[in-house]
Amino acid sequence: MQQVWRCSIRIRGHLGRPWRDWLGGLTIANLPDGEALVFGEIPDEAALYGLLHRLQSAGLPLVSLHCMACTKAEQRAQV
Repeated sequence: MQQVWRCSIRIRGHLGRPWRDWLGGLTIANLPDGEALVFGEIPDEAALYGLLHRLQSAGLPLVSLHCMACTKAEQRAQV
């Protein structure tokens, strides 16, 4: 079965709307503590590594990363 990754990435600093497209349409929530939470589904592990590389290249400091792999069937069951 094909898997997708549900990820939550916490970044130091707030991110504006233009970052949403740059981050592949992931959801951005700016938190009161001055950090941003970027979350959503990432299609595979290669895309996750690519996203992390882009964040590093942009100089965005990573605070935490939480990912959970789920199958397409699990994904549909939770909708």
